Amino acid sequence: MNLKKLTTFLLEKGFVYSSQKNFKNYISSFSGIIETAKYGHVPIVLYFDTRIVDFPKAQLGKDIQNNFEPFHNPHIEKDFFICYRDNSVVFDKKRIEESMNFVFSQIKHVLDDFDKDDMSEILKEWKSYWYGVCTYYTTIENIPDTLSYNNKFLFET
Repeated sequence: MNLKKLTTFLLEKGFVYSSQKNFKNYISSFSGIIETAKYGHVPIVLYFDTRIVDFPKAQLGKDIQNNFEPFHNPHIEKDFFICYRDNSVVFDKKRIEESMNFVFSQIKHVLDDFDKDDMSEILKEWKSYWYGVCTYYTTIENIPDTLSYNNKFLFET
């Protein structure tokens, strides 16, 4: 599989190609629109790694980011990247159309089917939201059993 085949497929879907220099591990990005039931037209940027062996990283476009709050919207990271992958599915370079249609359907699923502050989903991905080197500020009334509080700091137990 080569970049030309992928580029042709995405251009036909209305995406725009640009070479990528901002991310060390990514060679190319494609900007486009995904139509969702909940948010309408959602601008998305897809970043592909240097060998195109994995699913692209999908990031919400700048024009829509103000509609989402990372850490409150399940599966949306602090830099507006979307956690959409099913780890049981692999990116098949020989079947670009099927692989990319999976990407689009999973992104739509994340945007359409999860509500803000849906803790059942947020807790599933708690490890990806919790950055051990960061400091979090909040007021705590009831500390869950899985956390301990000591001298203004929360610790996972």
